[in-house]
Amino acid sequence: MGLFKRVIASMTRRMGKSVTLLTLVFVLVSLIAGGMSIQRAVMNTEENLRRSMPPIVAIEFDREEWMTNFNQLRDYEHWNLTADFVREVGALPYVSHFNYTIGSFLSSFDFETYDPGITGDTGDGSWRVDGAPNFMSVTGVSSADIIYIAYREDVELVAGRMFEEHEMTGTEEVIPIVISEPLAAHNGLSVGSTFTLYDMIVNDFEFSWVEGWQEELLAQAPYTFIIVGLFDLIDRQTDLSVDIDADWNEWNRQVGRLNTAFIPARAAETINREHFDRFMGILDEHGFDAWWIEDDAEHETHVTAIFILNDSLEIAYFRAAVLPLIPDYYRVADLSGGFEDMQSSMETMLWIGDVIFIAATLMTVLILSLIITLFLRDRRYEMGIYLALGEKKARIVTQVMLEVVVVALFGITLAIFAGNVVSTQMSQSMLRHNLTSQVTEAPRNMSFGGDVSLDELGFMIEMSPDDMMQHFDIDMNAASIGLLYGISTLTVVVSTLIPMVYLIRLNPKKILMEAKN
Repeated sequence: MGLFKRVIASMTRRMGKSVTLLTLVFVLVSLIAGGMSIQRAVMNTEENLRRSMPPIVAIEFDREEWMTNFNQLRDYEHWNLTADFVREVGALPYVSHFNYTIGSFLSSFDFETYDPGITGDTGDGSWRVDGAPNFMSVTGVSSADIIYIAYREDVELVAGRMFEEHEMTGTEEVIPIVISEPLAAHNGLSVGSTFTLYDMIVNDFEFSWVEGWQEELLAQAPYTFIIVGLFDLIDRQTDLSVDIDADWNEWNRQVGRLNTAFIPARAAETINREHFDRFMGILDEHGFDAWWIEDDAEHETHVTAIFILNDSLEIAYFRAAVLPLIPDYYRVADLSGGFEDMQSSMETMLWIGDVIFIAATLMTVLILSLIITLFLRDRRYEMGIYLALGEKKARIVTQVMLEVVVVALFGITLAIFAGNVVSTQMSQSMLRHNLTSQVTEAPRNMSFGGDVSLDELGFMIEMSPDDMMQHFDIDMNAASIGLLYGISTLTVVVSTLIPMVYLIRLNPKKILMEAKN
């Protein structure tokens, strides 16, 4: 009888044991498949979340890390980004578009900042100071299409236009500016209107800060702007209440967004340079010792860089390429914080998947090895006859291996689908439970300026648990299914090879003598 006929005959004669083996393989491989399915779900979901994330990154000063290590710092030199450095990074193959910003602050007693309004008692912590002018954040942008409007989903241009190329390189006496529609309306302005802001230097060397505004301004240089475009927040919320934390956060967000104005970067750089020269001249004129100013370069224009990549999945490659180029206490920031809660939950799930996979694999090897060994002991007489008739041990080992593998393949096929279904329900429930348990009302926050982050520039992702769960994906592709078949089959083969040591050591003469007695 041929080998394959013997395999089929042996399986059909021992149908009960074949079914037992099939059941064991089904249960154990279902666990292996479940562990791999959870791992696959984590990878798929993370990839989907990253694909949904705008491919926007920033290189920024890591103030939190710097403050953490402040006491250990000795000869640390603060390093500012430069336009040349931004252009160097912008030449990387991962970058589709880049923009650098130059922040400036101007003041005016006449031009008023916009207050979105919020009902309730705000206490004494008002964001306006009596006796001081209104301060205006002016952001210089390096590209005509303002990415903080063009690439944000919560902002739209409602009137006018963005900048033209000649405005980005020229030095117009009247500076083009794009501001929010609520800010313009609050000051009775529209597209085409002009207004003036000032670079004011107060004498806080001899007076207190507020008293200095009232007693003496050491300099007041005017800058005239013409409004070329107006933007607004999409679905801007009103009727805010100070008693609701989410409303308080929304009020702060609107205060920051709607009181930001955009001008060409060259104009902002000019304003900053003139302010620095003016300030240094005042120090010399009044004989003040500027001991805290080490050199001119330390106070040059601070540049913030924003890069739009070709694909959000390339953020990791971009970060790896840029990190060696930037000094300590700088970082590459992206928008993954918007689904940070889900990432934490997925890390837990990935750990669970790893544990299930490793434990199930070890259990499969241990249990199947034991069961197959017991089955072989029951077939000692059969094996002894084969050996006595001159059958080679290698051929007998192959027969047993085929018998186990054929049965196992049926069990593996059933287990893959069963394990995938079970793990889908289990991992989805676990992930939703973890997300729901982590969700609380957003704490109150207030941005007081400082280094500009993606969030402060308006690039953010806000996802509810339901939004995140829409990206959940446990589908196994052909490569994953093939890998699972391979791992499961290899595990079964290893489980079968271990008992083969018992089979190889069989002595046919001894077996037949035992059977005769």
